[in-house]
Parts: sequence; structure tokens; C-alpha cells
Amino acid sequence: MKNKKEKIELKLKEVLQRELDTYELKGLANFIGVSPSVLHGWKNGVKPGRNIESLIRLSKKLGLKLEELLLNEKTDEVTKEKTCTIFTSTFRDGRAQYKISVEKVED
Repeated sequence: MKNKKEKIELKLKEVLQRELDTYELKGLANFIGVSPSVLHGWKNGVKPGRNIESLIRLSKKLGLKLEELLLNEKTDEVTKEKTCTIFTSTFRDGRAQYKISVEKVED
């Protein structure tokens, strides 16, 4: 019996549109090793192809696991519960910067 491959829907576009509002694209693109047009393309829905090293650098820079960056999902290591971030915002209070996230808990 053949196993059907589960279709995986990339959510990179959604995550980047949410996360990149505080970054300057050119500087971030240079940091992760891609051209600004490639990063802009990812933000607008172009699939990343085989740029796995750049995606790993991007996930680290954004403070996300690769799973969160590509699929907009993370699994709580303690409860094994899957969550999906639906909103993130950052703000400053003096010198301190804060990040607020709202997550949908998956069943």
C-alpha cells in the first residue's frame, strides 16, 4: 500500500508580511545572503526554492524556528500542542522594545 504524501502548505508569505515590518529589507537580505529582490519575492509569495541556508539564517534573525517561518506553526515542547501565530506587533517604551503575539491553538 502506497503512502500518500501529505500536502504541506508554505506560509512563508504570511509570516514575512507579519514579521518584516520592523526590518529594512536591503540590510536583512544582505545579512541572510540573498538579494533584496529575492526577499521581497518571498514576502510576496514566491516560493523559496533551495535557499535553505538563507532560510535558516532568516529564521534565526527573526527569532523563529524554521517550522514557524515556513509553516506558521510551532509545537509547545511540553504540551505538544500546535499553535499558529495570527498577529504580532512590536512597540518601544523608552529604550526597551516589546513584542506581543496572539496565537490560535490548534486542536
